[in-house]
Amino acid sequence: MSSEKAADLRPSSRILRRMGLIEDQNGILSRYQGEIDSWEGHLSNTKNFISDCLTSCRPQKIAVLGSGWLLDLPAELLAKHEMVVFYDLRHPEFVRKKYRDQKNFHFELLDVTGGLISKTYNLCRRRKGHDPDSIYKQLQIPGLILPDTFDYVISVNLLNQLDILIIDHIRENFITDQKWEQKVRRMIQENHIKLLPTGKSCLITDYEEVHVNDKNEIMDKTPLVHCTLPSGKYRKTWTWNFDTHRSYHPSFNTMMNVVAIKL
Repeated sequence: MSSEKAADLRPSSRILRRMGLIEDQNGILSRYQGEIDSWEGHLSNTKNFISDCLTSCRPQKIAVLGSGWLLDLPAELLAKHEMVVFYDLRHPEFVRKKYRDQKNFHFELLDVTGGLISKTYNLCRRRKGHDPDSIYKQLQIPGLILPDTFDYVISVNLLNQLDILIIDHIRENFITDQKWEQKVRRMIQENHIKLLPTGKSCLITDYEEVHVNDKNEIMDKTPLVHCTLPSGKYRKTWTWNFDTHRSYHPSFNTMMNVVAIKL
């Protein structure tokens, strides 16, 4: 791998800060701290689904994509496996310190979009001569290949997040439309699903945002997944009470419909 490609897969803190990743990641912890009881069901369902998948196949070497604060991972179970590599754009220092004595835990920096974070940042810095069509062509890069081989791959609450930083940053610099954005979102999410090996992975993702009023009536739904999800060998769905204090959307309580798929 060239040094340039390696740098694209590990964006600098400067790029992550300017694209809003650090603020978003810290915001997740703040929201969790304000919604501990409301999030309990979702986090428990996520951990239990992953535990069931791992127990059924007993892998030794595991990759976790989108580890973040490790709120939704069965850390005690993972600690029993030979090697667990956590891949994310940034690993909070709190998490590193908490698990520093866990010798089989390895925290690696990786842009699991295959380098689109750095690519988007650089394209937006050099706005002159670019239009949405040319940007889309340049964003069509080969999908990511993990830098190691694994017995099992876990994608946890990540799929619907992959396109957000990219689309938001492009919106700040170019005029786009919904059709174009949908095309980019679909491409990013399809590439991620291709990264998950059949028979050796599981996928957990929000797929729909739901707004509910004071009468517990559903006011609207917004799709969060823009590609076809694999049917998998087994799947489970549940609702995540994401925001009960209306700090995310001031007019409604926000819930997320979640699907977990054993591939």
